[in-house]
Amino acid sequence: MMVSTLTKLVWTTLLLPWSLADHGRGMVEEAEADDGSNQIRILTFDYPGFDLVGMEKNAKNYFEKTGVSVVYEKVADFFGLQEEIRSQAENRLPLYDGYICAPSVVGSVAQYEGWVDLTETVRTRDEIEWQDMLLGIRETVAVWDNKVYMLPLDGDAHFLFYREDILQAFGLTVPRTWDEYWQVAKAVHGQEFEGKTLSGSCIGRQEGFQNSYWLTLVLSSYTQTRGPSQGHLFDPTDMTPLAGEALAETIKMIELQATYGHPLEFEMHGGGGEHSVNLQAMNNGTCVLTYNWGDSFKAGQSPDSAVKDKMKVAQTPGSTRVYNRMTKKLEPCTEDLCGGPSGEFHEDIGWVNRAAYLAFGGWSAAVNNNINDVRKKQTLDFLVYMNSPKVSLEDTILAPGTPANQTTGVDPYRSSHLDPALWAAQGYEKASAQSYASTIKETFRNPNLVLDHRFSGADRIAVSIDSHLSNYLSRAVIEKSLPVDEEARQLERLKVADAMAEEFREIIADEDSKPESLIPVLSQYQLALGIYKPPYDHKDIGGIRVVGWMLAATVIACSVAFALWVAVKRETRVIKVSAEMHALNNVLPFLGRLIIAPPIFLLCCHGFLHRVPNLASYY
Repeated sequence: MMVSTLTKLVWTTLLLPWSLADHGRGMVEEAEADDGSNQIRILTFDYPGFDLVGMEKNAKNYFEKTGVSVVYEKVADFFGLQEEIRSQAENRLPLYDGYICAPSVVGSVAQYEGWVDLTETVRTRDEIEWQDMLLGIRETVAVWDNKVYMLPLDGDAHFLFYREDILQAFGLTVPRTWDEYWQVAKAVHGQEFEGKTLSGSCIGRQEGFQNSYWLTLVLSSYTQTRGPSQGHLFDPTDMTPLAGEALAETIKMIELQATYGHPLEFEMHGGGGEHSVNLQAMNNGTCVLTYNWGDSFKAGQSPDSAVKDKMKVAQTPGSTRVYNRMTKKLEPCTEDLCGGPSGEFHEDIGWVNRAAYLAFGGWSAAVNNNINDVRKKQTLDFLVYMNSPKVSLEDTILAPGTPANQTTGVDPYRSSHLDPALWAAQGYEKASAQSYASTIKETFRNPNLVLDHRFSGADRIAVSIDSHLSNYLSRAVIEKSLPVDEEARQLERLKVADAMAEEFREIIADEDSKPESLIPVLSQYQLALGIYKPPYDHKDIGGIRVVGWMLAATVIACSVAFALWVAVKRETRVIKVSAEMHALNNVLPFLGRLIIAPPIFLLCCHGFLHRVPNLASYY
């Protein structure tokens, strides 16, 4: 479940780490002295009136089971929590034993070795049943630099939710592309259906909430075709923003969605909660299309929902055009460009590139690497308990209409969570549950997965996207102050895209200039994508340099000695006979060059790759 109270970075966010650090300094000696055998301290997010990932229930049950108590320190500011976790890793503080947080912070923490490497743990502890984790979870969300650092407690991705009955009534099909999405929304927007006026689309676009997620969802279908290692917003070879026509087209698609959207879209947010228009408008029967996290499915099955047996789930749309990173232009999909494992071919529209966005990734747990081994084990034991198949199933499949204070917000992250019969047994409509489960499987198996950024400054980039996009949509949809002419309007979108890209560059440069940053942002990005290779060190040949000089000297000395011998013996029979082999002597050097040249050429290419900054890291 995605948190619905993300807000902008404000002064309280900047000051929060200091206040927590002051509070925590008084705990350091106590934390270091306590072996952790009776109490586990966990830093996490504060979601009032809501038992996030079943933390409170599981702490109570675990205490009754083991006698070990779990104490949570909760932070109400999402960005403040992220910053505090980074700060503690940087200063190697033992204030907390573990963390339950967003997976996106892992890159900032890992550069300080702030969390325990769990790679061996997930392989050897049978009760974790690691292979039961959904493929995208265990291979991407929980991983950084090809190592497991987090235990999943939730599984988050974006899905398309649609009214099956309305599409059938209007002779429409489930949208396969973003162009089809807004066209379907346009076809039904303002129409009457069963006594209700329809909104074609309902996406919460209030500034300060999920706008950066919505943009990433659409953009990635234009920019990423070959999996997460390719990157969707930045080129992983040099951090060049993938903006230009792709970002401008993304802004256009979002503008058209909002044009045929719910009237309260700009006053409400998305995600879960009572103020999510994505949920409310769909549940009251006035919305035809939305995309959101799994919250929409569970809310749609509540007793007061008007769409319990009418709302279905599908993968989010794709695109028939993709971004050429060399020309910075959008090009039509071909089999070569879009025909990979995640590509789809349709007779009427051709090839479609579909990206699966694991937005937010799902709340996850980590163990502090700066505590003693006893406390590490105690903390890990509790987190393994929460993550276990039995406990996680109870947290995931709650009966429709469960009171808010008992709701966990956990979306499926194990294969064992996806049995439609288990959902039907809890009161979910069987066909809808089947639709939901199959879509989750397809999404998390998609090789073209899209991940949130996991490097220093990623939060600032998200805020920048939100600000620029909100400003443009306000002018285009609310104020209607932009030119009506489409060509002029597209130029305006390109200006916004260029402004975003420039601000991204400034943020990255600023992050790299910070003295506390141990790893450049580019390297953090490559580590997160699993493609990083250490820069080539030409000093690694230093150990054989002396041997090389000795061999060269020996060859030269032998050559000089041989030349002198020939000069002295030039009138002898041996030398005269050798002259008759002159023709053969002309052939032998050619054959020698032919044999020696290819390996020398390959060695030169190898050296060139490693002299070009970052090129070797990508290839």
